[in-house]
Parts: sequence; C-alpha cells; structure tokens
Amino acid sequence: MLQRMRGVIGLRTFDEGLSKQLFLSKLPQQVQVVLVSFQNNALDELAASADRILEITKSSTTEVFSVK
Repeated sequence: MLQRMRGVIGLRTFDEGLSKQLFLSKLPQQVQVVLVSFQNNALDELAASADRILEITKSSTTEVFSVK
C-alpha cells in the first residue's frame, strides 16, 4: 500500500508525519493498534511491520478456517 501511495504522490513531497498518518489510517484496525506504539519509526519500517502483522494475521485466520 505504501508503494501505491508513493506512486500517486510521484515527485511531490509531503510532510513525513502527514504521510504516516495517512498510511496508518488506511490499515486495518488491528494493525493500527499494534503500530501506534511505533509511531517514532520511519515510514518504511512501519510499512514492513504492517506487512509482517498482516501475514501473521492472514496465516492465523487460514489455519482457523482449515481446522473447521
């Protein structure tokens, strides 16, 4: 999602804080809750963490559904 946002922005630059807020606001609520404690991290680090959280959440959901 971050790459897509950067593609839309193009060569224009925006405030890092504003970019973080926009990026975080588009994430699922459960990811936002975890990442709120890492707000001082760089945007790329937040995006990498969000990817890992989503992978874990997705695999956990798949496992639960496969058990049923």
